Amino acid sequence: MSPKPSSRPSAACSSSVERATPLKRIGEPEHISKTVLFLASDDAAHIQGQELFVDGGATASPSGAPIYLG
Repeated sequence: MSPKPSSRPSAACSSSVERATPLKRIGEPEHISKTVLFLASDDAAHIQGQELFVDGGATASPSGAPIYLG
């Protein structure tokens, strides 16, 4: 888990990230914490040796999600 940034990104940076992310929004710290809670729960008992990217789908579309940029 990466450390939480100390402040929100600038408006220009936020806009750029939002356009390049399939979900069209910047993730919140709660998205990470909910993922960690899930992995620590019994519901994730059979998940082993996986990397989970909580990035709004950006990793699945490394070219900037061109089909979502409309």
